[in-house]
Amino acid sequence: MNYVPGEGYEVGDTLFATHIELSPCSNFKNFTIFKVYCKKFNEVDIKNIKIDGTDCGFLIPSFSLLSVDHDYSSNKNFQLFSDAIIKWFLSSLQMETTKSEVPLENFFDENLGFIALSNNSYSNSKNNERKIFFELMNSGIYVDTLQTEPSFYPDNSLFPDKKLPNTKRITFNTTTNKAMLDEFVFEIFHSVVFKESDHFLQFFYLYQVIETLIEFVMSNEYSQVRTKINTLGGSATTQQLKKLVETLNESVQERKRINKLCNDYTGTYTDDFNIQQSLCDFIRGHLNSEFETDSDIGTSIYEVRNKSFHEFRTLRNASKLSSITPHVFDYILHLISSYKY
Repeated sequence: MNYVPGEGYEVGDTLFATHIELSPCSNFKNFTIFKVYCKKFNEVDIKNIKIDGTDCGFLIPSFSLLSVDHDYSSNKNFQLFSDAIIKWFLSSLQMETTKSEVPLENFFDENLGFIALSNNSYSNSKNNERKIFFELMNSGIYVDTLQTEPSFYPDNSLFPDKKLPNTKRITFNTTTNKAMLDEFVFEIFHSVVFKESDHFLQFFYLYQVIETLIEFVMSNEYSQVRTKINTLGGSATTQQLKKLVETLNESVQERKRINKLCNDYTGTYTDDFNIQQSLCDFIRGHLNSEFETDSDIGTSIYEVRNKSFHEFRTLRNASKLSSITPHVFDYILHLISSYKY
């Protein structure tokens, strides 16, 4: 398949037996386009994207752009978005003349897809980008909003398996989720997924997310205590004051803040991968043979952090962390997505 600028697409020896005619977009710059990656796209993994009740565009696997093997192939609106994606992609290539033929074979990759959003209906903001980033990360899709051109994606053990919804539409709604919108948390996930392959550093980065979230917990707890004191004024009883002091003490202790984060500030975690048992087995096998077997996931991650950071001699080989970092990644992604404040 070749593309001749100004003339369109030509079919050569390709996978596509039918000539493809796309409805041309007037200007690809009228679209916001991101590359997206997953472990393996299928041609039918096309999703209409709706944001705050408005249809804004599509998620399209690269194989699907010029394929006739899906329901959208004759849809003029879909063709317009496909044309915009291809022209956006070609705009980044160095072409000697405007009549140069550009081979598109390398453009098609089972790991590669695109999100194209019409600027007429999509407000491009950091908050929208982060919302889309984390929502799709939960579905096993990485949205390259920073245009980082990842180089070792297929080998990254942290990346979750693709689990796109069985619907033709993915809906995103405006969120006030502080964890999801935080710039530092967002940058950490970009770094962990595509820029770092060392297992110890992966775990270190992931724990920094927990550190950030428990800061949010402490800030909120302090605010609630301050509000309570102002409400009680000078009429507070000894018992009420004692309770407020206990709340403050719990907010100071890192382990208890983690428990609050996992139990009070986030939604219920469905442990499909038996993470709790995996973490417990890892700790008892490599870090602390007396660790309690009924410890929850938050307590277990805290124990791994303490022993790995402060008593590294008990671990000795950081590569051992590779057996649990995908589990920790999945759980922390849950904490971010289900954070209630």
